[in-house]
Amino acid sequence: MTFVFARDLSQQLEQSFDTRLVKRISAQRASVQVGLWNLSELVRRLNEPGHSDLKVRFFGREQEDVLVRMERTISAGGRLESGADLVDRARTVGEFAERRDVDFTYRIVSGGSEAPAPKWDKLPYMTVAVGDGRMEVRVVTWVREGADVQLPTLNFLDTERGQRTRTEVVNALARGEPAEVTQDVRLTLHHPPEVMRDLAPDPESLGAGIVTLNPGEPLPLELVVETAEGRLARELAMRPVPPKPGASLAFAGYSDAALMEVNFTLLEKPNISINISFSAHFGDNAAENARAAELLYGFYTHTRVRLRSTAFFPEAGEFSGVFEEIHQNAELERMEWMRRFYADLAFLEEQLGTSLPQPHQMTADDINAVGTAARVLRTGEGTATFEQAERFVHDPHEIPRQPEELRRQSPLRRMVSYPIFGQEVELGWADYDVPPLKVVNIVPYWTKPTAPARVVLEPEGDGQMRFRLVNWEPSAEDEEQTEGNGGLKSGTPENE
Repeated sequence: MTFVFARDLSQQLEQSFDTRLVKRISAQRASVQVGLWNLSELVRRLNEPGHSDLKVRFFGREQEDVLVRMERTISAGGRLESGADLVDRARTVGEFAERRDVDFTYRIVSGGSEAPAPKWDKLPYMTVAVGDGRMEVRVVTWVREGADVQLPTLNFLDTERGQRTRTEVVNALARGEPAEVTQDVRLTLHHPPEVMRDLAPDPESLGAGIVTLNPGEPLPLELVVETAEGRLARELAMRPVPPKPGASLAFAGYSDAALMEVNFTLLEKPNISINISFSAHFGDNAAENARAAELLYGFYTHTRVRLRSTAFFPEAGEFSGVFEEIHQNAELERMEWMRRFYADLAFLEEQLGTSLPQPHQMTADDINAVGTAARVLRTGEGTATFEQAERFVHDPHEIPRQPEELRRQSPLRRMVSYPIFGQEVELGWADYDVPPLKVVNIVPYWTKPTAPARVVLEPEGDGQMRFRLVNWEPSAEDEEQTEGNGGLKSGTPENE
């Protein structure tokens, strides 16, 4: 004899039920079994042979008669002669599905294959579309309120291609975008809807077809990274994503161009293992790239990491720890370089009020030029190389005095510019201190000793000189006087 009592058991009541009743009775009377059933388990037991009379008593004789009539109508079909016949047939099909399944509610849609599919306000549990290229029938299911149904699980094959496919899916879902999967995945249906068991895909794996994964609702998470340099705090919207092999569940979200993924693995109660990983997805926005690179470098040099969220950690409110193995990562040097590079590039764009589109492949000269230009703007000064200067002399007797004449004009005012990403980027006007010079070549304009000449000057040493940025708006006359570089190769990018 089986006694069944309807109860709404929360987690605490369920534990109390197990402690006070199940364990106590099992210890005293081995012949008596006590357990918890959900509605689907009850229906399964009612469908077992020998329980047909009990099933009728539980659900009523009327339901059995309706099922018989619906099955006869569906199998026989019948001729449709009017719109009323069409509505009656559709109603019969809908009632058939609704009455056969206590865990799911159904919506059956049929029409031409080219007709648009309906958009549902509530995300379905499963949609199966069956068609012949001309007509299509869609059976859409939702879990009934109160039914205990385990969601399907989707695992990617533990191969290089399978994990690459998973990475693409995680990136899309973390951005709040749907992801389509056609290969390298195993879909397990733990509880297929009753009416669709013969239509649903193989419960062990997905063969030909497409699985569309829709993004879940975002959960807020605050990431706090403490380093020797300071403290970084970021707010992320984490969405559920397929877990890594061996993990139980996972969430991922973006902070600027940095993707953070958190995988949870259930250990022996009440312990869990948390795996945190980051990946960079740098785009065209230098400021976002700079913040992402700063976060990545901070995480890989952290002294402590804190995850704060009442959604993930309802009791403690946060999780904190130190990931020692992260500090040995071989990518650390590259992350430090990228942190400095994107910080410098973002600073240049902000100060100059311009955008510097990054090429797909950057040269070492581009990288060094960005660093040098940013340092000049931050400090207001820099170094330049004086290569050559040419002066026109009317009186040949004045040639020996040309080096000093040019130095007397010091400082020389010229525009500071750097070649970055294939374009000349101007930082502003600067005063250059001219180094000691010497005459290296004299080119007379004719053969007379008194003929004017072109004099070429070069520095006596390495030609290095300091310059200082000045706040100066030149007039048209000033621009004419400062036209050309005057022998300056200013802003030579330093090799960092």
